[in-house]
Amino acid sequence: MIELVFIDSGVLIAAATGRGDIADKARQVLLDPEFEFASTQLVWLEVVPKAQYTGRIQEVRFYKRYFDSVTAWAEVDMDLLDDAASMAAKHGLSAVDAIHAAAALGLDAKRLITTERKSKPLHRVTEIRVTTIHPDAE
Repeated sequence: MIELVFIDSGVLIAAATGRGDIADKARQVLLDPEFEFASTQLVWLEVVPKAQYTGRIQEVRFYKRYFDSVTAWAEVDMDLLDDAASMAAKHGLSAVDAIHAAAALGLDAKRLITTERKSKPLHRVTEIRVTTIHPDAE
């Protein structure tokens, strides 16, 4: 059964530029045939422009392939920001983490996959399943 998942920018960066265990896990997530991907333009903004600026063409191509595969896009609008503000206040999240969690929830994603350690506030979110590929998570 196909599962809609929201991929945090850290997972994309690890898959595109990382080495070792975390990069392998990130690539496994992105290649999982059971996953469809959800995102926002904010995730795009977190990864693509810097890679473009620094001339990392292969990395830009990698991100393009990923974003071309995204099947569900959350619009970053006032409704999403209101939902994110509520989640941030409830769980002590940073602005970006709150937007990602609210977007994932609003798109009915089954989970949000991140590189954040389990001790980080994002893992306080209870409205959606948050999983990490961080090496310390095992």
